[in-house]
Amino acid sequence: MNLKELIKYVFEHYPIRKPTGFNERQGKGDPLVSIIKKGLTQIENSELVLGERYSSKGSAGMGEWATIPWIGLFDHEISMSAKKGFDLVYLFSADLKTVYLSLNQGWNFYQNKYSGKSALENITKVSEYWRSRLTRTTDSMTGDSIDLHASQFKNTKLPRGYEQGSILNIEYRRDNLPDNVTLISDLLAMRTVLEELKRQLFSPDDLEISIAYILRSTKKCQLPVDSQLNTKSEKKIDYSSLTNMDLEKAPQPSGILQDSNPGFLARSRDYAELQRDNTRVGFLGEILVLKRKEIFD
Repeated sequence: MNLKELIKYVFEHYPIRKPTGFNERQGKGDPLVSIIKKGLTQIENSELVLGERYSSKGSAGMGEWATIPWIGLFDHEISMSAKKGFDLVYLFSADLKTVYLSLNQGWNFYQNKYSGKSALENITKVSEYWRSRLTRTTDSMTGDSIDLHASQFKNTKLPRGYEQGSILNIEYRRDNLPDNVTLISDLLAMRTVLEELKRQLFSPDDLEISIAYILRSTKKCQLPVDSQLNTKSEKKIDYSSLTNMDLEKAPQPSGILQDSNPGFLARSRDYAELQRDNTRVGFLGEILVLKRKEIFD
């Protein structure tokens, strides 16, 4: 089967949920469970999608049907499952009307690492961080929230974690699935964005340190005082009423540096970039202190 046929198969064969909940047992040897579990390894031209570094699997639940079935694509170097790391995943909504191809995060990591609301707050901060930094996106990708229509199912927090963990996504409607070529093209394009994310990780070998760095860098910091214009002391001038002679004598707006070289345009400092550099250096210093403490304690 091709990718479109796989997605259609899940839509057409996954059990319909009940309004009061969903905890029905899976039938022994149900072919749907096996097909979802194999993920993208069974589709035509799977080698194009998987390459050398990627693996794929899915889940329909453990014994009981999952509220949100999924099929994931994992880079061996930064994620081996949907529980931890960054990956691509097809998330089927609980009402089986929509599937999202999502650049997502392992929700279990946040649940285990942080308590209560902090888990959702932190996974959301990391999603926002990456949306502001990833550039190799296409017009079909969006950073809009995804809605898995699972709020009525109170037995699991996974759907909420999937929703908040989505960094970028492409939405497909069951009644309007694109052709297989488009689906494959979208997947390869999203994989390119995942590779861009991987290159920007603070420490690809240590997810916990990478997440800690991101959370630290998202803290709001004031810009240095010298970056703020002292507008109160400046004399306001109506330049539209001045002649050319007057303009030559007019005071230059503060904050613009002058240079004697013709054609030279001085640039103000990039304080956002400076702040990122300072955060990175400071964070490295903290890691070194902790490592030193471990050695001598």
